[in-house]
Amino acid sequence: MAVGAHTTLKESKLVIYHFNNGNSLREITEIIHRSHTIVQHIIERYRKGNRLTGNVRKSKKEFTACEERWILRQIRHNRKLSAKKLTTEI
Repeated sequence: MAVGAHTTLKESKLVIYHFNNGNSLREITEIIHRSHTIVQHIIERYRKGNRLTGNVRKSKKEFTACEERWILRQIRHNRKLSAKKLTTEI
């Protein structure tokens, strides 16, 4: 899972590893070939105790399990049913 829009979890762990070994910000940016602002952001999140993985957003379910089964049944019965017609029925 990507940590931010620009880095992967592997890159973030690499930044933290070099940070803990005492490498400077400039040295870390040269090692991983990322801008200093990205490296600074990763280090800030690490210092604050936030997890390295991105925040997972939990969304509210749009349909209940019963409604989902009904939709699937409608599609099975009529394979040519368009999404527009299905949304009007719902």
